[in-house]
Amino acid sequence: MLNSLALQGPLTRPALSRLLRPFWEPGARTLDEVAGVLITHGLLAADADTLTLTEAGRRTHAEVASLVEAGRARLMRGLTDDDYLRTVTVLDRMTANLTPGAHEQPDPGADQAGIHPPGSGRRAAPVPRPSRPGADATNHRTAP
Repeated sequence: MLNSLALQGPLTRPALSRLLRPFWEPGARTLDEVAGVLITHGLLAADADTLTLTEAGRRTHAEVASLVEAGRARLMRGLTDDDYLRTVTVLDRMTANLTPGAHEQPDPGADQAGIHPPGSGRRAAPVPRPSRPGADATNHRTAP
């Protein structure tokens, strides 16, 4: 939620809900529950139906983003961008093979699918995910 608001700016609850839908599993906490906790901790502000990061929320997001980037840098030591792209494509195919009802294979042109290696300076775009029965197949995952 913090990442989406940091990247997109203030969003209405319905717009944020659509953006985060791929991450909400049945029975998970609701957007309103999570937003409520973040508001209570001073990380979000709510103005009518619009949620906005507070200064504390922007600082928290920047701190977490820095930790994630450091982890990615460690993870990628000794690997090329092609190594990363190939690995993500293979893992996605393996996931599709194990997902009941998944009949489509991910696009082998990973970069065309919007997958960008960590440290490339480009935000990660959705990683193709196989659809599950009853699930929304879109995935608007971005780098934290």
